[in-house]
Amino acid sequence: MKKMISGALIIAALLIMGGAIIYYFISFSYTTTEDLYEFPVPRNAELVQINDQGNRNEWSRASEENGIPYGDMN
Repeated sequence: MKKMISGALIIAALLIMGGAIIYYFISFSYTTTEDLYEFPVPRNAELVQINDQGNRNEWSRASEENGIPYGDMN
């Protein structure tokens, strides 16, 4: 009985730690700007142009063929 409880606690702790790590990568990979009404922009995107319609950013991971990637792990 004690082995089952300790096993369940270990699994729960690993799931919580895994969730915290995933949250860290998701929340700190992007920044929000007030100009875009809190729209997330990748932290490693390079601001190329500012004009009346909005800002133009270059991001090496996005492409016309493949679109926006699911995650930003670099």
